[in-house]
Amino acid sequence: GVSILKDDHHEHCNHFAGKHNPELNVDFVEYNGVPVLKNALAHFVTKVYSSHLAGDHTLYVGEVLDFYAEEDGNPILFHRGQFRELK
Repeated sequence: GVSILKDDHHEHCNHFAGKHNPELNVDFVEYNGVPVLKNALAHFVTKVYSSHLAGDHTLYVGEVLDFYAEEDGNPILFHRGQFRELK
């Protein structure tokens, strides 16, 4: 499952980037039996076909089986070490 965070989810973004906050309440919901983050802007449920190591990341290639998106909100953006806004 892939969750697209909203622009007000800085704490969640930092948490999943390795800056763990033990006090952060992270809630999950399930779509088609796959856990995704509750209150995210969008969710993708996928079937993974392959994975590829790329530096300090792993890239996954998969087929989208289901998709859900909120009506309102902006995605969180992180570029060059800072959170950014859509303009």
